Amino acid sequence: MKTFQKLFGVFFLSLFVPVQAQAQNLPGEVRDEFKIVQQNPLLPISDGDYFGASVAPIHLLNHQMVRYWAVGAHFDSTVDHQAGAVWILNLTATGSLIQAHRIIPTGVGWKDHFGSSLCNLGDLDGDGNEDLAVGAVLDDDGTGNAGAVYILFLDAQGLLKSFQKISQTSGGFQGTLGDDDHFGKSLALLQGFPASAPPKLAVGTWQDELGGSVTNNYGAIYILDLSPTGTVLQTTKIDASTTCLAGSIQPGDHFGGAVASLGDLDFDGFPEIAVGAPSTQINQVATGAIWILSLDPVTNLPVSCQQIAGGVGGFQGQLSSMDNLGLSLIALPDLNGDCVTDLAAGTEDNGTSSNEGAVWILFLNPGKQVAGHQKIGSQDGNFQGPLSAHDCFGSSLAYVGDLEGDGYPNLAVGTPRDDTGGSGSTSEIGAVYGLNLEQVPPTELCLQPPWPGIANQVNRMVAYGATPNGIVLFLWGLRSGTSTAPGCPGLTVDITHPNNAGFLNADSEGIVRLERLVPAGASGRKIFLQAVDQSHCLISNLIVQQFQ
Repeated sequence: MKTFQKLFGVFFLSLFVPVQAQAQNLPGEVRDEFKIVQQNPLLPISDGDYFGASVAPIHLLNHQMVRYWAVGAHFDSTVDHQAGAVWILNLTATGSLIQAHRIIPTGVGWKDHFGSSLCNLGDLDGDGNEDLAVGAVLDDDGTGNAGAVYILFLDAQGLLKSFQKISQTSGGFQGTLGDDDHFGKSLALLQGFPASAPPKLAVGTWQDELGGSVTNNYGAIYILDLSPTGTVLQTTKIDASTTCLAGSIQPGDHFGGAVASLGDLDFDGFPEIAVGAPSTQINQVATGAIWILSLDPVTNLPVSCQQIAGGVGGFQGQLSSMDNLGLSLIALPDLNGDCVTDLAAGTEDNGTSSNEGAVWILFLNPGKQVAGHQKIGSQDGNFQGPLSAHDCFGSSLAYVGDLEGDGYPNLAVGTPRDDTGGSGSTSEIGAVYGLNLEQVPPTELCLQPPWPGIANQVNRMVAYGATPNGIVLFLWGLRSGTSTAPGCPGLTVDITHPNNAGFLNADSEGIVRLERLVPAGASGRKIFLQAVDQSHCLISNLIVQQFQ
């Protein structure tokens, strides 16, 4: 224990100077953007590849300051017609492409659509490199278009080292898939579970047929407990017959079209996930919906269910027929200053032009409802684009951290039917945008979770709402409880026997950004983090972080 504490307490790295936001920008609006397209000679994608169908960040050993993205091109025909592929991109801080290579595992074949979805799994096999889960929604193992998920183990250069397939016939999967179920439509690594629990992968199966009908498409998600080799230890299914969802999911809703982990929003011990049901009808209009499920950490089943849709769950955004809210989902750090995780949701957005696409930033409250929103599209959110009909901007989303090092979060947005660099206006070659989002300080001292949340790597912690130029103390511990706040008699923190991780001065905007190496011994452990503004005795929210 003493060795672990000593390691955890050492050595701060330099702070980053914030870039001033434009005065007119609102939380969730775009500060600046870049676009990755085929016109770069390092990226030899082709017409019809649908590059940007999925996207996820990855971190590789000895490359802590280098930025890697995985991008799916599920119609890639390199090995066979629409077999699919995943690209590993090495980017600069401004989004320029340094190098790229393509991954297609052995066995991927005709119309498998490998790359339909992507998810960062953390370091599953313990080699220091993050691994990936990849959906292949039209894989035919067991039956036609049942779907599959590939677990890709990468080396320090992002090259494929080995893989494990999970399907009806392989990988220890214990569910039953039918024709056209599309297992692997969406993927998310779940957070907020006990440190002793195995990694949990949520897998969307958006055309699951409750009751056996091949046309009802209720949809479902599976939660897979994974072993270090990528095989399934336990399978849990959540569908329209499950607890609080019973009677609420209807035929054709496509529940499981997207999935995202929200951690434990209200710190009640029941972690939350967001699940898209993009074909849901509200007042007989197919505008789409999102479900926020609180899961029992033992059974993996929901204990409460909250729907978010047009006019439901606090969401007041204007949606049109076939907008398909919940087409994609990803959690974002707090953007509007209330210390609560926020959510980005993609839509097909038929309000401007057919299938142009848009992203809604949903500012969540602890009650799992929407407190406000910001739309990003061709005419919204300071996004420059431009977009055209059928681009499908927002089909995939990924939070990629602070790419530019300016203290503001970045969102990767897939636009898989973009024609830039293709042979014509219907080339559907695809593209990915990187958006730098506006973020405002909270009205209280707010501590953000460490990014990227990986042991044996440099992690960044950010505290907002401190006294400008005041002293902020960072604390950590291994247990929750009540202790006297250092330097603030009469106030308490929520950590038993907190350790002093050091103190720093906030900048003129009351923001403190701390970067440090988290020791390998923190992997798999639950660490409690809190900040104290000693200048005016402000206590931050408690962060419960399980480092990968």
